[in-house]
Amino acid sequence: MIELATGLCLIYHKPNLYHSPNVGLMRVIALSTAFIQVPIHLKLLKNTSVQLTDKLILTHWIRTIS
Repeated sequence: MIELATGLCLIYHKPNLYHSPNVGLMRVIALSTAFIQVPIHLKLLKNTSVQLTDKLILTHWIRTIS
């Protein structure tokens, strides 16, 4: 969240072409975490599953690449 806040401050105070994609990628990371990884983690808390663990690892690449 701090990274997102500082990115938005940079866009507001010193806008340039490099800051906007940076904030966009941070949005991708935040949305992926909230809507993909967190629900999988919650399911894993209830029932350990190799399939869910594999799915979590695969979807983590979204955040890694971003």
